[in-house]
Amino acid sequence: MDKRLLSEVLKDAQVVDVDFSEWDRCVRLAIIALAEERSRRYPVYILEFRQVSEFSVVMNHEPLESDSTGHQQWCSDEFTIDKVPRGVRVVMRGSSHMPVTTIVSRDYLIRELSSSALDRAFPNWNRPGSRHVRPSIEALLRVRAVAN
Repeated sequence: MDKRLLSEVLKDAQVVDVDFSEWDRCVRLAIIALAEERSRRYPVYILEFRQVSEFSVVMNHEPLESDSTGHQQWCSDEFTIDKVPRGVRVVMRGSSHMPVTTIVSRDYLIRELSSSALDRAFPNWNRPGSRHVRPSIEALLRVRAVAN
């Protein structure tokens, strides 16, 4: 667990994917670290929270101004990282209309993703107004139905 790196990633973050596919082992968040611009690209990290005992998201659906696409990005620029009896508690929040996310896990791993690999796998994932890196299951099924 690298608390310094986690703090750097979370100090100005945009959540672009939540992965529950191995929920019994871990929960992963894909985060764009907006405080670390490199070569005109922001790095993307996977935060892998292992043996999660709590995961909660509180949505604050207050009236807000959407961007030109009619969508708000999921941003966080405030966070706490605390040791707790079950491991570590991470709380992420942004402005008053952004979700507040709380994760308690035994520990966590952080690894950087290749932006160019994301570009190949999910074209246009980082265009303004994009919701998450990958589409929903229903959107994927619609695309596959059209292709068949």
